[in-house]
Amino acid sequence: MLERFSGRRIEIRHEVKTDGEMDIDSERFTRVVYNLLENGYKAMPDGGIFLITAEIKENNIIFLFKDSGIGISSEEQIKIFEPFYSGSNSNSIGLGLSIVKSIVEAHGGSVSLQSALGKGSTFTLLFPRFRAQSK
Repeated sequence: MLERFSGRRIEIRHEVKTDGEMDIDSERFTRVVYNLLENGYKAMPDGGIFLITAEIKENNIIFLFKDSGIGISSEEQIKIFEPFYSGSNSNSIGLGLSIVKSIVEAHGGSVSLQSALGKGSTFTLLFPRFRAQSK
């Protein structure tokens, strides 16, 4: 999957502040990470930095995916998680972030975005460590 990221000078850093477990489908979580990395990669010039952090807060695990890319305007942030929405600087069909949101919410979590043009974007994913079991 990551061969698409070769050929550019993008640094990926990670700071994991937890060794905790969480109840999540690993294939679907891999899709979330890949989609966020792919979007960040597309939005960054050579020399860009992508930072991934994870930490436990109470009964949740919080992941931050922060890129040093071009950022997303406030007008586009409103629509960014909608299926088939493709931002003005994108050449995609607009499914990646809607898939991210769908997977995170299916695991009882939430996703949010903070971004400013020219200053990059930070996607925050909050997952409950353990999902409630249905009876």
